[in-house]
Amino acid sequence: MSLILEIPTLQVVITFGITGFSISLPPREFINNTKGHCGTCNNNKADDCMLPGGQLVHNCEVMADYYLVEDLYKPSCHAPSVEPTDSPLPPLPLTTCKPDSVCGVLLGSLFEACHAIVSPDKFYQGCIFDSCHVANPVVQCTRLQVYAAACAQAGVCLYWRNHTPLCPSNCPADKVYKPCGPAEQQTCEDKPGENQMNFTTEGCFCPDGMKLFNKESNICVDKCGCLDSEGVPRENVTAALVQLST
Repeated sequence: MSLILEIPTLQVVITFGITGFSISLPPREFINNTKGHCGTCNNNKADDCMLPGGQLVHNCEVMADYYLVEDLYKPSCHAPSVEPTDSPLPPLPLTTCKPDSVCGVLLGSLFEACHAIVSPDKFYQGCIFDSCHVANPVVQCTRLQVYAAACAQAGVCLYWRNHTPLCPSNCPADKVYKPCGPAEQQTCEDKPGENQMNFTTEGCFCPDGMKLFNKESNICVDKCGCLDSEGVPRENVTAALVQLST
């Protein structure tokens, strides 16, 4: 359900989801060494809205306009040439709406085991905002998914999807859903001692005792052999003959 990119040299893990992405950075390498849309890496939210020149502004939406890359297809898109005054923008008008009931799941018993480790407050507020401004209910599910992923990264694995009718796992018949499966699934092509990504993710995986034939086929097998012309896995003939003779 997510695409995960690992940069082992930097110990950086980037996760791409349906509606966004997250970047996990090791503090010893990146502490006070980042700026931009993701803020500064120092566990201090007060200085996240920093302009390229170091000036702090009160609104991160204003800051975002100052971090642009050249786009051949948008030649008229330029960063503002004048830095804003350091004064807070007026607060957005309060929106009165009835939030989607799925948001309350974040504060309930389903996620309770993680509350003391990862606070659900910001995730809940984001879910409320989405339910009031975005018509697609899948976006609210994404908020639950992001919180569950943060909990998994902190060591708390939660089976949550099948407890919320709006957010089913929807795995194919030959796969099983796991909330904290290996980001890099085992395949028949793996070499002994080969380094694999030490990161978990939710998704659809091969049943226990089986592995992927290869990363391209997405076919689960219990014995490694070959694929026939129809894409059906077949046991290696030599291995089968050895089995019969013993």
